[in-house]
Amino acid sequence: MYRLYNRTNGEHLYTTSANEKDVLFKQHGWGYEGIAWNAPDAGTPVYRLYNAGLQNHLYTSDVNEVQTLIRKHGWTADNNGQPVFYSGGSVPIYRVYNFKLRGLHHWTTDANEYSILPRHGWQQEGVKFYANSLGAPIQTQYATPAPTPKRPSAGTGANASHYPNCAAVRAAGKAPIYRGQPGYGPHLDRDGDGVACE
Repeated sequence: MYRLYNRTNGEHLYTTSANEKDVLFKQHGWGYEGIAWNAPDAGTPVYRLYNAGLQNHLYTSDVNEVQTLIRKHGWTADNNGQPVFYSGGSVPIYRVYNFKLRGLHHWTTDANEYSILPRHGWQQEGVKFYANSLGAPIQTQYATPAPTPKRPSAGTGANASHYPNCAAVRAAGKAPIYRGQPGYGPHLDRDGDGVACE
């Protein structure tokens, strides 16, 4: 599982896709943090959800949690609702939650990190997955400089960058749209690779 970090919103993203990792790292300013853990090829399915309003991902193997978040809380399923990796093995993967940071979740195989994070406002949620083995984390690397926040120009409010479908994106001359860019939505990203209307 590749681990990336978004220095703009503080989110960590985990993916098995080398393409998604490369696009986010090389083109969108995400930091690359190495291999978080090694996931098995089969086991308990783990799903990835995305909330555009929070600009936040969630990983869960709990089908009830998936259905509740989609039906009641505005989340959408990444990867066309298919698992993004599998849980299995003997290495525990812990989950923590921070309400004050836009409801961010974080996953770690490091029991020490898991025990320290509550001192910094995180709530422990226990072991959520298992991995085959530990990965190879590295010091965060960036391919691009930190983005400079842009001020919205006239007519670019939240509704101005919402597109109902890819035809509207193409008509506006905005295709493709990458995850994290204004106008991106999981409903526009059919294959779940972080690139909408490609």
